Amino acid sequence: MKKNVGIVFIVMYLLLQALYIRENMLTVLRLVISYMYLFFIPGYVLLSHVKFKEIIRIVLSLPVGFAVMGILVYYFNIIFHIPITPYYLIYPFVIILIASFPYIKKRTFSRKKA
Repeated sequence: MKKNVGIVFIVMYLLLQALYIRENMLTVLRLVISYMYLFFIPGYVLLSHVKFKEIIRIVLSLPVGFAVMGILVYYFNIIFHIPITPYYLIYPFVIILIASFPYIKKRTFSRKKA
């Protein structure tokens, strides 16, 4: 998993550096890190519960991350009146936390049974 995410990071960096050729390296690196944190990692964690091949999980994680983040921001704004801008760091953490509940639950029960 770590190797594949690293490869995705490098490929995303190279693609964005080719798109933003006039920007310096640090700006493109910041953009890649923000895309990875906001969209790729939440989508990857959500898809970890589905039995996909690794390449399909990597390809689908970005669109799933976009969709889930959009829906989450929309409903958090409507229901809880949480604005978008100050909480952009919290939304991916909420997605990762919610997606990791089955893993944590399964792990704690497997320890009690053993």
